[in-house]
Parts: sequence; C-alpha cells; structure tokens
Amino acid sequence: MLGNRFAQRCRAHLEELRRFRTGEQPLDGEGGAFHLLVHSLAGTAGMFGFEDAGNRAADTEAAFLATPSDPDEVMRCLDALIAEIGKIAADAES
Repeated sequence: MLGNRFAQRCRAHLEELRRFRTGEQPLDGEGGAFHLLVHSLAGTAGMFGFEDAGNRAADTEAAFLATPSDPDEVMRCLDALIAEIGKIAADAES
C-alpha cells in the first residue's frame, strides 16, 4: 500500500525533476529544494522496493555535492533519475 502511494507521488516528483532539468527551477546549493528532493528519493525509493530509482537518486546527490561539482555529470545523473522515476510513474498510472 505505501509502495503504491510512493509510486503515485512519483508523478509529482517527475514534474519537479523535469523543471530542474530544464532550468525552469534552478539548482540551488546544499539544503536547497533540489538537494532535498534527490536526498529524499535516495532514502525512500529503496524502502518501497524501487532500488534502481534510489540508486539513481543517490548518484545524483553525490554528483551534486561533489567538490568541485561537474554540471555535466549532475545532468547525466539527473537524466538517469528522471528515466527511473518516469518508469515508476507510468506503472502507477496503469
């Protein structure tokens, strides 16, 4: 049941991640909205059985927090995370 709720919430997460990807919503520093979202996904996705999404979120967070941060790597990781969250959201709709 909780896994189903998480999957349904992935539609909203997907839209928010896409706004970060397009630059509509800027990536901010540590503790900002982007960091909090990917950190939350890294911690919760695996708990609900979505290990791949949790791993992609953890990769994205690590790339974002790296010193120095490589913007291209952050975007590659974000693209992979968007793909995983998109799969979960699509499955929740069917």
